[in-house]
Formats: sequence, structure tokens, C-alpha cells
Amino acid sequence: CPGGLRDVQTVRWILFALGGSTDFKLLKTFADFTDDDLKDYRQGIDMLQTVRNELHIAAGSKTDQLNFVYQPAI
Repeated sequence: CPGGLRDVQTVRWILFALGGSTDFKLLKTFADFTDDDLKDYRQGIDMLQTVRNELHIAAGSKTDQLNFVYQPAI
């Protein structure tokens, strides 16, 4: 599945290179994000982080692959 926390880190590095900061508010300047877009983006990041944390709990280790076996628990 495309997209994930690595993509979020890539966006942060690009923002830092372009604007000298990793603040996602810069997406309004560099990517024409609206306030709603920024809110949706942050909610998406929160969801990814929650799923990752739940996966670690379900797997009992720091796995980052959401295999079918863990999906019902999450």
C-alpha cells in the first residue's frame, strides 16, 4: 500500500530544505494546502501512528508490516 510514515518523513525533509523548518504549516505555502487539507493530513498521520503502535502491541514486537494475521486485532 503506497504511503506511510516514511513518506511523512520525506515531506518533512523537503519542507526543511525549502523552508528551513519541518512545520507542516509550510505545506500551505509550498503545496497550496488549505486549512482543511492540513487538518486532513495531520489526521492521516495520527491514524498511521495509531495503527503502527497497535501493530507493535498486537505483534509483541516492533514489526512494521500489517499482515493479515494482525488486522482483526487492530
